[in-house]
Amino acid sequence: MKENLFVKKYAEAFVARTQSGEAVGLALYFFTYSTWLGVPGLYLEDLYVVPEHRGGGLGKTLFGYLGEVAKERGCERVEWRVLKWNTPSKDFYEKRLGSIPQSEWEGERLEGAEAIERLIALKN
Repeated sequence: MKENLFVKKYAEAFVARTQSGEAVGLALYFFTYSTWLGVPGLYLEDLYVVPEHRGGGLGKTLFGYLGEVAKERGCERVEWRVLKWNTPSKDFYEKRLGSIPQSEWEGERLEGAEAIERLIALKN
């Protein structure tokens, strides 16, 4: 993760720490662009707060920092995915943040070196 964040810079992150320096929360994100809407965006890949620190507003604070970055970079939307069964997180996003579920879209994924090679083979 260190190489991908700090050397290759594929993504950026906020790390929440206690006063003693212990990492207790993370928001990992990168930037996107929507040709559909013609606007830049911020994609939240991961938001995690250790269980002992949940319920104290840390997730809300991390979202606040994401909002600042989105505004600074001219992003007009912030997006993320949540597992269908993760009701507590969905409730937080929709009721506390006012997010809108994107039920009309489905995710697709190619994973692993073999899948990447299949993509490369398509150009031949």
